[in-house]
Amino acid sequence: FPSHDTPLIGEPSYSPLVSVIIPNYNHAQFLKERIDSVLNQTFNDFEVIILDDCSTDNSREIIERYRGHEKISQILFNDSNSGSPFAQWQKGLSYAKGSWIWFAESDDVAAFDFLETLMRCPGKLKYTKSRIIDKNSNPSNFYGFDSMPSTRHVTTFNEGFSMPGPNFVNQWMLRDNFIPNASAVIIDATMAREVMFDIGMKL
Repeated sequence: FPSHDTPLIGEPSYSPLVSVIIPNYNHAQFLKERIDSVLNQTFNDFEVIILDDCSTDNSREIIERYRGHEKISQILFNDSNSGSPFAQWQKGLSYAKGSWIWFAESDDVAAFDFLETLMRCPGKLKYTKSRIIDKNSNPSNFYGFDSMPSTRHVTTFNEGFSMPGPNFVNQWMLRDNFIPNASAVIIDATMAREVMFDIGMKL
C-alpha cells in the first residue's frame, strides 16, 4: 500500500476513537446520503477514510465535494480496480488510527445515533440489526423480512444482549448468518488487523 509518510489530506493530530472506512465502487447515487449519515453522527470522536476503487460513474466528483472536511483524514482513489472489496477494507485499515473500525459500505445508510448507541455496549465486536430499504431509502423487505436479523422471526434480537464470542458462534452463527451486514458492525481495531493481516484474509 502507499507510504503513509505524507498524508493526502491533513491527517488528524489526535488519535480518533473510531475510524470509519467507506469503500466505494460505482455507488454514486447513494454516496451523498451515505457520507452525510456518517459525518452527522451524534458521536463525534471519529475520522473518515474514503476509498474509491476506480469507479466509472461520477463517484469521484461527489467524493471530491467532501475534500477538506475536518472529519475526513484520507481520500484515496485507485488508478485501477482492485477486483475485491476486501482489498479495499485492508487498504483502509492500513490508514486507520482509531481503536475501533467501522466498515461503512457505500450503498448503505446509518441512523445518526448508530455510533453513540454501539459505543455504549461492551465487547470487541458490536452490531445492530439492519432495516431493509430500497434504492430510494424507503422501507422495503427481502423475502418478507423488513430487517436482518428478523426480529419478528427471532425475538432474541428485539433487545440488546451480550455474550462471549464462542457462545454466539455456537448458538447463532452455526444456524445462519446472524451478522448479515458489515455496515452494521464496529470491531476492535486490533482484532480487525489480526483477522485481515496477521491471520490473513484471502482476496
